Amino acid sequence: MAKSIGNLVLKGATGQIGKQIVVRKTKGRTILSSYPTVSQNYTEKQKEHFKKFKEATVYAKTVLKNTEFAEAYKKAALKSESGASAYNMAVKDFLSPSGVEYLDCSQYGGAVGQEITIYDNSMLTVEGIGVKILNPNEIESGKAKLKNGSWVYKTTAENTDLENTTIEVTLTNKLGRLLVERFQL
Repeated sequence: MAKSIGNLVLKGATGQIGKQIVVRKTKGRTILSSYPTVSQNYTEKQKEHFKKFKEATVYAKTVLKNTEFAEAYKKAALKSESGASAYNMAVKDFLSPSGVEYLDCSQYGGAVGQEITIYDNSMLTVEGIGVKILNPNEIESGKAKLKNGSWVYKTTAENTDLENTTIEVTLTNKLGRLLVERFQL
């Protein structure tokens, strides 16, 4: 990739040049790319993606009006190595919400009173985590409790068939959005 430093021709330029080149700035760098070709014959899958992306942009614009949520997305953006903005992080969170980073079942052997620890990587504050243990029918369910920065669920029923057990974790963030993830033991 060629680099041009202090280029007088492109200094301050953004947008399209004719219908051949697009100039944009990212992280203080000037990026040149070819002009995009646009098809008018979209597949149903593409149309669905466009619709979901439009919903994501509406979500991002709406949620960033709240200073608390805007701060959370700004923090997530600062952690991002891509140089994303708070707006980008909100769109990303809508399209593919962050949830359970790691589920620690090392202390779970199917007995009553054992702990399952859930570590979340949600961009927004997690309000609560629900846990269901299925085998294949529901064995038990309840709420995990926040303990030392992670969520801990204490089992209340005996499970004799760990091989066919699934743990369903439902994470609720500060906006009330639910994210359900399933983990096979």
